[in-house]
Amino acid sequence: MFLICFLLYFIFTFLCLFIVTKAKNKSKMSKFIAITFISLLFVVLNMYCTKSTIHMGGDRYNYYQAFLGTKTESIGLEILFNLFRNFTKNINAVFYFTTFVTCFLTLLAYNILKDANKNTLLFVMLTDLIFFSFTALKQTYTCAIAFLIYAIYLDLNSKYKHFINVFLIFIACLFHTTGFLLIPIYVLFILYENKQLKVKKYLFLIILMVVFFEPLMLLIANGTKDFLPVLSNKIYSYFGKNSMHIDDGNSIISFVKGFPYYIIAFVGIVKSDYLFNKVKNYDKYLFLSIIGAVLYFCSIFSYWLYRFTVLFYFPLGILFSISLKNIKNDKNRLLYYVLVICSEFILLVRWLYLIYSNYGGF
Repeated sequence: MFLICFLLYFIFTFLCLFIVTKAKNKSKMSKFIAITFISLLFVVLNMYCTKSTIHMGGDRYNYYQAFLGTKTESIGLEILFNLFRNFTKNINAVFYFTTFVTCFLTLLAYNILKDANKNTLLFVMLTDLIFFSFTALKQTYTCAIAFLIYAIYLDLNSKYKHFINVFLIFIACLFHTTGFLLIPIYVLFILYENKQLKVKKYLFLIILMVVFFEPLMLLIANGTKDFLPVLSNKIYSYFGKNSMHIDDGNSIISFVKGFPYYIIAFVGIVKSDYLFNKVKNYDKYLFLSIIGAVLYFCSIFSYWLYRFTVLFYFPLGILFSISLKNIKNDKNRLLYYVLVICSEFILLVRWLYLIYSNYGGF
């Protein structure tokens, strides 16, 4: 089952790269058809991979219990469950819909962002994003919405874009705790845009935000415990005294898994003097990529910080493609490409293999 799931995924990924990138410069209808078709392909993958599993376990079973009404989930997911209960009593419909929306919004963001190209898309497809949508109902909505927020802010020409994004951030927060990270990020965007922050202060605030990230989340949990107990309890489960922290043995593995993100952020910093004025939104991509890389590094000490890195797959992919395009030496360009793409590929295959060997599937 592992091999078939693996092969299907990479066949669909190849089709995605070919069809979606080809449609990017065509009409809106062509883009819509291409995005919809690819999104449906990954729904088919979800159907196969989850139907062939031994049993519904882990997060999928927890969501199944919530769908039956025996436990409470996030506000956003409860609203979604209530909608689907009007049409079906089968939780699988929600899982399939989630994969479709995750893929559709991600590809929509890809089409909006002018700097995104096939290497960006390849990078994103070699993460665990699509497979994550099979099990993580709440977070993949927040993640896909975050990608759309970045795209709207950076490249959508609309006087209503800030209003749209504030609304989207609100929706993202309704689904998963990670959405709250979008609030300080967007505030920093606005301050920087209005020239109230200089580059050095901008980068300093990134470091400050990551260093104090855990205390900040606990502050949010404390402030929301009376009117949003579900959210508050979830944050405490991530960052409270009894939260999961990685032991010394696993921390090495966690560090290695962040390799593609570290190297992208490092090369991005090295190339920043050259690309800062050449690429319109380079500073924003670098800003988001550094946060993603640092959060992944910090997951060595707290497992749950890994969950927040998913929000940065897309900007990391764009920074990768921009840097790759602007490395003049052919050997260095090839080395950079191989280091990032091959390490991603190995990590994805390893993760997928462990899913099947340990749990029998999704």
